Amino acid sequence: MGTIFLLAVVAALSLIAGVAVLARFPRPSSNFRYALIAFAGGFLLSTTLLHLIPQVLQKDVNGATSILVGFFFVFFIQLFFHPEIPHTYHIEEAHIDGDERILSEAQRMFIPTLIALFLHSFFDGVLIGSAFITQKTLGYLAFSAIFVHKFPVGLTVAALTFALGFRYRIAVWASVFMGLATIIGAVGMELLRAYVLLGLGLSAGSLLFVATVEFMPIIVHVQEKKFILLIFVGTMAGALLSYIIHILV
Repeated sequence: MGTIFLLAVVAALSLIAGVAVLARFPRPSSNFRYALIAFAGGFLLSTTLLHLIPQVLQKDVNGATSILVGFFFVFFIQLFFHPEIPHTYHIEEAHIDGDERILSEAQRMFIPTLIALFLHSFFDGVLIGSAFITQKTLGYLAFSAIFVHKFPVGLTVAALTFALGFRYRIAVWASVFMGLATIIGAVGMELLRAYVLLGLGLSAGSLLFVATVEFMPIIVHVQEKKFILLIFVGTMAGALLSYIIHILV
């Protein structure tokens, strides 16, 4: 349990770092934000398609079903908890660019959005725990994907709380709240080893949603070749990291 707990804590710290960065640099350049999302999107996509989903399908006869359920569960909470916000990560963009329409919607949907992000974070932890139990190399890959993913989530949490006029302390506590969800999910899988394949399938579907529905559309919307190239770079980085981990672990 010690390694799984430690990986979950480090992943949670990545989220808190996102909050700290937006507090220190309240108006980061769009190039930085889009580059980060593009790289993370490619990294998540390669990790999910090349490693997580094949492992689920290989080890579980009902794996395809659990992946689909995980994908649509996150899709459901996205629509149920904040249907009027065009995209979770657009909150951060709206805060920086001063889009009053999206910010006013975000203000009304503050608590539901935090609940949705909490559930996202919980599945991140489930992925770390279930992947590590299934195979150590898979666990380190899953952790790497979540670590890369958490930083943009931290930007979003900070932007949402700052947009409502809350102080930095509230943003930090919100990020800690999300981080605890990740730790709970990871430790929970350690305690519920009998359901590890189910957890792996559900969380793989959740991560597939994040990569394809949360991250990729932002870059498609921007329509700049340099960011599309970064998706490719992130994809290759994910594939290369798997090779390095297989050698080292």
